[in-house]
Amino acid sequence: MTVSRFTRRHLHAWVWSQVAFLCTWALCIWALLAMPPGGVLRTVLVLSPIPAGFVIYGVGCWLYFASDEYIRVRILMAATVSALVMSAFALVYSYLALLGFSQPPLYWVHNIGWAVFVVQMLRVIYSTK
Repeated sequence: MTVSRFTRRHLHAWVWSQVAFLCTWALCIWALLAMPPGGVLRTVLVLSPIPAGFVIYGVGCWLYFASDEYIRVRILMAATVSALVMSAFALVYSYLALLGFSQPPLYWVHNIGWAVFVVQMLRVIYSTK
């Protein structure tokens, strides 16, 4: 059954999956900064955002396949805009690095693209309520 409007259940699934990811991401950063290298607990905490990220992918697929064609197009546009922002960021910084600017770590490209996609998805979800 496809939906033309997202319900509170859809919104809660998206928001709580984001909260879970951000909590595990904060634990990852804390483990990198506060724990000595080589420990099992540190390794587990550093890798903990990966399952939370897969939960977000699963919720995104659930939202995509549960929606009608109009909402699917809006979700695809959100992914496209995020990909454009990430590729523009990578392109600009790759050439700025040739001029002597320090190259940013790869996770910044991911974080910026992820933030753009989350904001776009929240706009899609709230605009269809």
